[in-house]
Formats: sequence, structure tokens, C-alpha cells
Amino acid sequence: MNIDGKTKLLGLIGTPVEHSKSPAMYNYCFEKYGLNCAYLAFDVDMDHVADAIAALRTFKVLGCNVTMPLKNAVIPYLDEVSPASRAIGSVNTIVNKDGKLCGTPAVIDKDFGSELLAELLDADVLVILTAVEQVAINFNKPDQKGLDDLTPAQAKVYMDENQFAKGSMLPKVQAAVKFAESKAGRTALITLLEKAKDGIEGKTGTRVHQ
Repeated sequence: MNIDGKTKLLGLIGTPVEHSKSPAMYNYCFEKYGLNCAYLAFDVDMDHVADAIAALRTFKVLGCNVTMPLKNAVIPYLDEVSPASRAIGSVNTIVNKDGKLCGTPAVIDKDFGSELLAELLDADVLVILTAVEQVAINFNKPDQKGLDDLTPAQAKVYMDENQFAKGSMLPKVQAAVKFAESKAGRTALITLLEKAKDGIEGKTGTRVHQ
């Protein structure tokens, strides 16, 4: 990884964070696809929440994940909080939209937050990691079928058929479709966290592309 004056910063805030695998995962992807970005874990306790949010603004951090115990504590310091985050009192992802810090809950909006970041970075590939190796139709049924490739049009047909669970696989597929449609040549990969490397190498996962 080459870091220079143009490197864009992303990260994780919370405590403890030294055990987090997020830096390794994100930085592997950045290097793999030639993105001039770096992802770091910052140990921030409850007494320094305001300082941490101010630092995101000062250093123009593109976005960050939020872990315990800060998921509720960051809310008063953000410019915008999604209705879902307001309802549940929790922010898991902060996205910097042209200087405006926007918070969303990862369970509902993390996939869309990642998609937005990927567009802002002008990435060619978006990797969405989840608890299954592939997107499937007829999930948990005898005729379950894993999907290697999906076009946005095919994905929309399956969405209309309610093939993907709301709050689970559906937002991942929706985010993947949005990314694939955002610019010619873009691909979204959905796969298991432990299979991320194999997925990036084309050995597994579901690819959504035009």
C-alpha cells in the first residue's frame, strides 16, 4: 500500500478496536483494486466522542464504522441521522457527504452507505460481505438455488417475487443493483466474510453487473 498526500481516509471508532478485522479486510480490497485509500481503527472512549467527530470533519474522513460503546453517543454530533437510526437510537456507519456527516444504522442502511462510498471513490467493484456464500432464490427451501451472476433486471424480478428477506439480503441486493447501474463496467460482489478473498478472485459469491 502506497500512502501519499492524496490518500483518502476511512476508519472504525469505538473501544476496544484492536481486535477488529475491518482494517485488514478494507485495506486488502483497496490495494487489490488500486484505490488510494486507507482504513484504520481508532480507539475512542465515551469521553472523547466529540473530539473524534470533530476529527472526522477536520481530516475530511470519507466515512467510518461505529462500534460499541459509541453507537448512541455519536448521534448529537452528526449533521444528519436517518429516520431508522433515530428510531432505534443507534448509528453504525457515518458517511461524509461533502462535509456533512450523516449517520445510518448498519443493520438497515450499511449496504447503502457502502454503496455510496464506493461511488464517491469511483470504485469499479463493491464487495458486500454477509453470512452466506451466495445470494439464493427459494432460500431455505428444498429447491434453493445459489446465484453466480445477476443482472440488475434479473435482480429486480426476484425482488418483485419477494425472494430476498427484508432487513437481511434484500438491502444487500438493492445496494448491489444501485452500484451496478451507477456506471458502466461496475460490479458488486456479495459473499461470505470468510470467503472474501475467494470471491474477489472469482471463485465464489454472487456478482451483480450489467
